[in-house]
Amino acid sequence: MNNEAKRKKIATFNNVYYSDNKNWKLQRLPDWIDFYGTTLQQELNNSLPKYYRKFKQGTIVMVNYGVTVGSEMAGMHFAIVLSKDDTKYKRDIIVVPLSSKFHKGYTKLGYELLQGVQKLFTIRIEECNNKINSLQKRLETFDKTNTSPKIKLTDEEFNFLSDNQLQPPKTPDINTFSDIVRAENNEISYINKIKSTDSWEQHKNIFAYVSYMDTTLSFHQQVINELNQLRSEVNEIEKLLKKIEKYNKESYANTNAIRSISKLRVAKFSKYSITGNVMISDSKLLKIKEKIFKTID
Repeated sequence: MNNEAKRKKIATFNNVYYSDNKNWKLQRLPDWIDFYGTTLQQELNNSLPKYYRKFKQGTIVMVNYGVTVGSEMAGMHFAIVLSKDDTKYKRDIIVVPLSSKFHKGYTKLGYELLQGVQKLFTIRIEECNNKINSLQKRLETFDKTNTSPKIKLTDEEFNFLSDNQLQPPKTPDINTFSDIVRAENNEISYINKIKSTDSWEQHKNIFAYVSYMDTTLSFHQQVINELNQLRSEVNEIEKLLKKIEKYNKESYANTNAIRSISKLRVAKFSKYSITGNVMISDSKLLKIKEKIFKTID
């Protein structure tokens, strides 16, 4: 087909694509075309992944069904993986989509998805809190076992600091988390001032002090950053958990819409996402299978 014929074929689509219609499908069309075009380009360039995530039967995944026609499943929906013997080499999986609204022919799954998500986030919060406790203990142990050296300056070293308008070093008392933050803000500035002077490293005791404080403050800062990140994660997960608890809806499997999809349509996996982290029970999976058999038998 030549380009002129292609332009004629796509003319109707362009009229719809660029229209001001607020239909929900048209609102999602740009993102879907972007995904479709990017994926197709990868395929043409032979740059699609060689290996894919392996899914167990019963795993909940978020699937991009795209923009479809009629009453076909469209948009982003949770789905249950039905493929039994998946491998990292297989590009496709069979899924059945989920819905929070009941329609005739749907299979009722109750609150299992909601409970699975709540369990996942509760586990993640517990993991974060365990890491926080571990880091705090590391910090306490470090401070107990790495006491500050007794720095005795020579007259030459004292004069060096004085000439550079610096006071002799005073190691701060570190007892609490807030003390650490407060002390570091002061000590970092002081250490940087020393290191900004010429030939500071040539003074043995000053060098020993700066080396000790550099190591101590660096370790403290590393732990503090990790603690802040973990506390932020716990806060975000707790917010999500509260939103999910308000949702409080049952789930239904649309067994009429069972289909094979590319794994490229599955949302990326992360430790804190629902996709790939939650599974339905064997009893609910059997219920879905029985419904499918009745549909095709």
